[in-house]
Formats: sequence, C-alpha cells, structure tokens
Amino acid sequence: MAGEIVSEAILVIASVTLMGILVAGVYFSVSSISSGMSSMSTGLSQRLVTDVKVIYATNTSPTTVVFYVQNIGETEVYMPFSSVYFGKVYQLQQVGYSASSPPSWTSSVSVLSPGGTAAVTVTLPSQLQPNQYYEVMFVTQNGYQTDYVFEVV
Repeated sequence: MAGEIVSEAILVIASVTLMGILVAGVYFSVSSISSGMSSMSTGLSQRLVTDVKVIYATNTSPTTVVFYVQNIGETEVYMPFSSVYFGKVYQLQQVGYSASSPPSWTSSVSVLSPGGTAAVTVTLPSQLQPNQYYEVMFVTQNGYQTDYVFEVV
C-alpha cells in the first residue's frame, strides 16, 4: 500500500512538471508570434502611408540623368537610405548613393517631406545610347518603389 502511494505521488509530480514545461513552451511560442506580428504590422502601416512617384526623367548630358521624385504620401522619405536603379528597360542595376566613382546618385534634399519634390542626379560611367529606352527606379527605405521609362534622343 505504501509503495502504491509513493508510485502515485511520483506520477503526479511528473505530470505536474510536464504540464509546466508544456505551458512554458506554448507561452514562449505565443509571445514570439505576437512580437513578430506586431513588428510586421508596424512595417506595413508605415508602407501604407508611403507613396512616391517619379514625375519626370531625362538626360542632361551623355553621362548624366536627372529625375524628379515627388512624395505624395504621408511620411517623410529619407533619401540617403533609399535606393536608385538605372539601366536599359529590364536591365536595371543598382546605383550607389554619393559614391566616389560612377555610377552614383545624389539628391537635392536629404529628407523628402510629404508634398515635396526632389531632383535626383544620376552620374553614369559610360554614355547613354541614342534612340534607346532607359528606366529609372526609386525605392524608399521601407520598400515602396516607383519607376519611369524615357527615351534618349
């Protein structure tokens, strides 16, 4: 009889311990999922209020392209943290911000406020080819992108 009580006590203690471990594992999983969802929600809400548009692009010399990007969203766009891609249509390559050697790009402002327009100058290592279509793509720091296609004449 005493042996049965001891056996039952050991089984009860083991069951309670296993239940504690199970509850801790479930709590950890739920809290990490909740943290990830909160972070994703914040990122998506920032992206929803971001909206930019390239309104015009042209070449000003055989190795220089200027395009104008307008912030039509509700949040500021930090130009140094944004990305520019340039090349023939479907052949885009990333251009470095304020790089020491071409290809590089600079902006007339460092922070593009809502409603504002910035002139972006892209300096190229080689000359543009006449009668070719080129594309410029601007990507904000949170992933919103816009592009513009123009012909070099």
